[in-house]
Amino acid sequence: MSPARPDNDRAGNKKRGALYEAAFNYYAQRTGAEVFLSQGDHSVVDAVVISEMGKLYRVQIKGTTQTKVVGVKITKGKQGKILKDTEYDVLAVYAHAYDAWYLIPSNMVNTRKTLKVFPMFPDSTGQYEVYREHWKIFK
Repeated sequence: MSPARPDNDRAGNKKRGALYEAAFNYYAQRTGAEVFLSQGDHSVVDAVVISEMGKLYRVQIKGTTQTKVVGVKITKGKQGKILKDTEYDVLAVYAHAYDAWYLIPSNMVNTRKTLKVFPMFPDSTGQYEVYREHWKIFK
């Protein structure tokens, strides 16, 4: 995965998406949770996480290779329909160039089509920075 690769390459996007999902699986399991990844593109969510306390979380996983302005589209399917916050519980955003995860509750995303995070600035006060490496959401 190279940050210089264009994001409009469908096969490359699918491969990166699978890698982001695998990485999410690894990191989420380190919290003690169980992770079940969706197979294929037919499901709204990419994973279901069961916390140690037995709570279920529907997770939408997004990633980006962008390095200057790190943003992701929060859409589903080829038509780019906006995901409703009732369709998932946690948005997991991976900023690949910075090896940084953001675990954002869906009610903080609402019906946004895109959002931006700032992993390049350790002291950033951006809206979603409080959710950087927020793995305790699955406790």
